[in-house]
Amino acid sequence: MVKKTDKEFKKFIKSRELEDWDAIENIEKFFLKKRGYIFKVPNPGTPVVLLVSGGIDSTVAWHYLTFVKKLDVYPLFLHRGTKRWRKEKAAVDYFSRFYKKIFPKNRFHEPKEYSTSLPTKEMEFLAKNVEKKIHPDFLFDNLDKKGITSFDFFGTTPYLFAFFGANYARELYYTKKLDVKHVFCTVAVGDGRAVPSQTYTSLRTTMMGICSALAEWDWNFASIAFEKEMNSLMTKADLISYGMKKGIPLEKTWSCYLNGIYQCGNKCLTCESRQREFEVSGYEDPTIYFTKTLIHRLGKRIKDLLMIA
Repeated sequence: MVKKTDKEFKKFIKSRELEDWDAIENIEKFFLKKRGYIFKVPNPGTPVVLLVSGGIDSTVAWHYLTFVKKLDVYPLFLHRGTKRWRKEKAAVDYFSRFYKKIFPKNRFHEPKEYSTSLPTKEMEFLAKNVEKKIHPDFLFDNLDKKGITSFDFFGTTPYLFAFFGANYARELYYTKKLDVKHVFCTVAVGDGRAVPSQTYTSLRTTMMGICSALAEWDWNFASIAFEKEMNSLMTKADLISYGMKKGIPLEKTWSCYLNGIYQCGNKCLTCESRQREFEVSGYEDPTIYFTKTLIHRLGKRIKDLLMIA
């Protein structure tokens, strides 16, 4: 975890291409004038909503918020209708059983599941039929060095997740009389370098969006791994290190964009990032990847059998 002064944090944010410091500064000034604080740090025992996906970041955050921050965490899993949702759900279910055994009884809550279809089926169809559906000029303008069209279809999708979190918070008020005004995600510090919806700018504008959409100015939205008001700046490697130290079976989390029996290992950016961050953390990656660990093990086993024969 890295701690930065306000001056260092400003310099850090301004160094990132996708950030807009002026927007952040104006929003924070508005919050200070409107409610007297930018982001209210929740006291121990405060009920909060956490968006969980079955991945490393949110799985570790669930543990971290419960044991380190001592918050009362209500997880929300968004069944988004994508091919890999069953893998994500299986990971969430696994850790629900795992955490139920080790969390204090009054601090464990079964994850709530919402169906969202985000990205929409129509957008997924578009992504799979790029050459047929996208205008030729756009295809040409977005060719990468390998001659492959590369652009993000679903850039705004993560931005919407926070609003489902606020909706679940409202449900908790109606059903349990819990006044939940904190929604957390787990955008790591390095994520916003490539994805606009995972920038600090987006985190701040999302909090403004929730407050203005509901006309209630006491809502708080942030990433537990990327919030200066909580002195919390964590990379994915930091989250991995925390998880491994606490004995969390991170190999049971799911990162892969694909829907294979095992995580692919080298066919999607999330698998590549997962392996890279394990290397940075200094911990051996216990995950079984189809194109790496599994094939290596099978090859060694076949070689051993041939030698025996």
